[in-house]
Amino acid sequence: MGDSQTSLDKTIVGIAKDQTVDFVFSLLFYFF
Repeated sequence: MGDSQTSLDKTIVGIAKDQTVDFVFSLLFYFF
């Protein structure tokens, strides 16, 4: 169960990072 919890956390972090990157690029394209 510990392994699945760790993998789940990694997945959530990965998704959050992807969304953050998309958001940053959206701001860059919006301003420039």
